[in-house]
Amino acid sequence: MTGPDTPNRFSDTFAAHPGGPPRGLLPGLRVWATVTGAAALVGAVLLLLPLLSAGSGHGGRPAALTVADAARTPTAPRPATPTATTPTATATPTAPATTATPARTHAPAAPRHTAKATGGAPHGTGTTTHRTTPAPTPRKTTAPARTADPGPPPPPPGSTVYNPNSGKCLSGSAGSDGTPLQLWTCNGNVNQQWTFASDGTIRTKGLCMDAAWGATADGTIVQIAYCSGNPAQQFALGSDGLIHAEQSGKCVDLWQGDSADGAAIKLYQCTGTWGQHWNRK
Repeated sequence: MTGPDTPNRFSDTFAAHPGGPPRGLLPGLRVWATVTGAAALVGAVLLLLPLLSAGSGHGGRPAALTVADAARTPTAPRPATPTATTPTATATPTAPATTATPARTHAPAAPRHTAKATGGAPHGTGTTTHRTTPAPTPRKTTAPARTADPGPPPPPPGSTVYNPNSGKCLSGSAGSDGTPLQLWTCNGNVNQQWTFASDGTIRTKGLCMDAAWGATADGTIVQIAYCSGNPAQQFALGSDGLIHAEQSGKCVDLWQGDSADGAAIKLYQCTGTWGQHWNRK
């Protein structure tokens, strides 16, 4: 609080500092210097901004976008810098196992001749590659052992009994029990092979020459039958070339002098005619 005796400090102070000269409408020198410096700084920033964008961006893109892209793009790990170390002996790497091609079941793969044109070459100028596989070596087979030629089969056991006048043979025909004998062209058949047994029988195919029903009359059929030891089965070829029936005393005869194939053989009185003559060979 001031009294009348207290001086007015404000007025005193204002009076002690007289006001400066009145300022005009234009700014002072200091203001112009400040504005000029700020304008120069802004101009410098505007000039440097494109250069900074071009240097920091990729392909003209702003640095901010480039940084964002780099954040999204995974960064490849940097290869480790090899450290110089003393080389040590290492095991020789094993060659990778090759996969065997499955073999075919019926036979080894036949060699194939293929032509493969190299891709990408113009038509007519492709390189042709011929791939051939060597023919498989034929297997060596062992020839079967050769056996001696057996030659013709041996003749059936026994002798051929033939009539020298006709040149034909005494035949057992079908060769079964009860079959009548007949004259037939000599052919070496087993039915024409006769065995003169020691028991006084004449046999073919295991059957005996037999006077049918044991008869003794002229015209009795001469046949072959199961050997039974019956007297009707006793026959003998004499030195006179006649076949005698021991039971009847009669001879084996070409009935009625017939010499055709199939002519009947019967018993008849021994007369020594050509139809009663027989030889063995």
